[in-house]
Amino acid sequence: MNSTKISEEELRAFIGKNSEYYIDKFKKFEEGKSISWNWSAFLFGVLWMFYRKMYVYGLIALAVIFIINVFIAALGINQVISTGISLWLWIGFGMFGNYIYYIFVKNKIKKIKENTRSDNILEILSKKGGVNRFVLYFFSAFAIIYLLLIILYVFLN
Repeated sequence: MNSTKISEEELRAFIGKNSEYYIDKFKKFEEGKSISWNWSAFLFGVLWMFYRKMYVYGLIALAVIFIINVFIAALGINQVISTGISLWLWIGFGMFGNYIYYIFVKNKIKKIKENTRSDNILEILSKKGGVNRFVLYFFSAFAIIYLLLIILYVFLN
């Protein structure tokens, strides 16, 4: 059961929602391409990473964004340049999000298969992979509370 080859069935089990989309992209990566566009990764960036259970990648991205913002603030960089830098970060998410997810999925499935001595590998992959809907609920609630606080602040001042 510890085969290093990853089947399409295993990919489907691990990816879960939108597996057809990702498997199509993964096949192109296997052919040597590394760039493809992902609107969700572009629009939601780190949130998309957490939704797809790429927690370490998301934390690294947050750290990089934080460090960049600290340098921008410390150096007093012009707002136009700062906005351009942020835009390039989001474009990077859009262009390389699928590839980052491809690397993540391959590594996770291989690790699960190496550490699992069970015949129900698809069930295990399904539980370990997929998406984290709680992230959407948490960030949605956070965004609503944040907006309400901003509105309250504006009306009180």
